[in-house]
Amino acid sequence: MKTQTKIVLILVLMTFVGNVSADFVVQTSDLLLGEAGYITNTPGSSVSFGTSGITLNSLILDKPSAQVAPPSDGSTITSFFDLWTEVSLTGAINGTCGHHHHSHISWSPTSGANIQPRLFNSEILALDISGPGFLLRESPTFASTGRHTIANIGGGFFAIESYFDIFLEISTDGGANWSPSSTSLPITSVTPEPASLLLLGLGSLLIKKRK
Repeated sequence: MKTQTKIVLILVLMTFVGNVSADFVVQTSDLLLGEAGYITNTPGSSVSFGTSGITLNSLILDKPSAQVAPPSDGSTITSFFDLWTEVSLTGAINGTCGHHHHSHISWSPTSGANIQPRLFNSEILALDISGPGFLLRESPTFASTGRHTIANIGGGFFAIESYFDIFLEISTDGGANWSPSSTSLPITSVTPEPASLLLLGLGSLLIKKRK
């Protein structure tokens, strides 16, 4: 890949990520759900659940039990695995709990394998979370869709960005009755610093190399 193309890719991804408030995840493979992890879109993001009196204040999805290779052109893949899930609730249910829970996610490419960056439509098909006094699930009625972006930025590095708008339901009676969330909850890929700085550093090195 030409140096100019690599720099343009970095700039395009910086603009795209800025629009959705997600972080870059810079890693040494193009695997989906690689080193990403997801967190509620902004500090203070929350959703309430009908008349249950319960508010979900934060949601973290991390540490998948398996990593997924991107699907080929024209195909969709669905994967089942466990994610480390951390939930913070207030109201009738109060507190924070974390555990590995079952998930089911699909990815469909919207750009060709030779086009950079690669874009994928994604959807959380199922997410089942249990905690003390509650069950939490991805809505069986509303689709929790998102987007996944992978860019080969050279030097054996890939820039990953991903987000979902997830609809949830909660039950406090063992699943007999469910209360839907008032709105979808945006969750985005996140990685600790200095990964974002690393990406910018790679861009600087490419520019210096060009000079």
